[in-house]
Amino acid sequence: MNIITRDFGEIKINKEDIITFTQPIIGFDDYKKFIILHDEDTSRQIAWIQSIEETELCFIVIDPSTTVRDYKNKFNLPESVKRYLGEGEYEFWLIMVVSDDIKQSTINLKSPILINPENRLAMQLVLEEDLPIRYPLFDRKGDN
Repeated sequence: MNIITRDFGEIKINKEDIITFTQPIIGFDDYKKFIILHDEDTSRQIAWIQSIEETELCFIVIDPSTTVRDYKNKFNLPESVKRYLGEGEYEFWLIMVVSDDIKQSTINLKSPILINPENRLAMQLVLEEDLPIRYPLFDRKGDN
């Protein structure tokens, strides 16, 4: 099927690549169907989570292992994650806010997106731990 995307124009996607949010992205409750896109010019550590229901709804995300040392050890996943996503190993993504001055860009450590690649279910989780919503992507001291 073809979809129109915010950043990549019209593209062809496979229905089996669609991910369904069982718990929505905060503030976007009406949108459940997304696709993960990668730019050929960037590494696989940065992706776009594009709504297939709304062309202009797209989130740039980054793999936390490339930005924050031991990110997954900073919190405990609640049991409810298994209820929403099923058993398995989950992919973690952090939403980026890309500033006009790229050096001012931030990532949200408090509310990662989790995806179960086996069943294509996803959710945004708000962690109980005291983690920043606007963590600097660049110019951190000793965190990588």
